[in-house]
Amino acid sequence: MVFDDGDRCGYFPDELESVEEPSNDKNVCKHKFVAGGDHMKLNLDKNLVNLKGEPLPEKLSDILANLLATSTVGKPAKMITWAVNLTNYGEIEVDKDDIKFLTELIENNQRLINLAKAQLLEEIEKLKE
Repeated sequence: MVFDDGDRCGYFPDELESVEEPSNDKNVCKHKFVAGGDHMKLNLDKNLVNLKGEPLPEKLSDILANLLATSTVGKPAKMITWAVNLTNYGEIEVDKDDIKFLTELIENNQRLINLAKAQLLEEIEKLKE
């Protein structure tokens, strides 16, 4: 992330509006990028859990953020915006098309372990209910 004045992120995609969020940390982006329209919040601010149901240190939001940031599919500005929001806030706003895209991205990714895939897909499925 590029910082232009020490406490603001220099990244502003044209198709999204920026809403300033409070932060005391000068190294954290203060902007939450949101798109208009009929969207649902996908909140992944929870830990990955092992097979015994015990929390692991990795957050689902960080796992998906890294997948989006290193992916070669999708619109780059949107993927990076999602990655930034997941990293800073643990959630993103999605619509039905986004849900389909994320589902396919997760299912078809060969680098992501099935333990993470299953938990990410479970959270996405909850939005469909």
